[in-house]
Amino acid sequence: MNVEPLGNRITLKTPETPNRINSIWIPPEAEQNYSVCQGEIVARGSQVKDVRLQPGLRVITQRFGGHPHDRDRTLWTVYETSVLAIVPV
Repeated sequence: MNVEPLGNRITLKTPETPNRINSIWIPPEAEQNYSVCQGEIVARGSQVKDVRLQPGLRVITQRFGGHPHDRDRTLWTVYETSVLAIVPV
């Protein structure tokens, strides 16, 4: 699905939850909590002011700040101000 966010909005794709992070195992019950606040930018609106927020970048957002586009919540849109941090590669 090709989505072009308007204004200062950013469309994100939910990442796959890893089985573990370093030496910490993530149980299946925690998968939704892990992925609900993270996303990879797939598109950005024309009025996004922060030039660092480009497609392909992984970010952390407010927990309940997005608007999902599909039933599985794998593609969703947030305002630029909902982005809290950039996840280093």
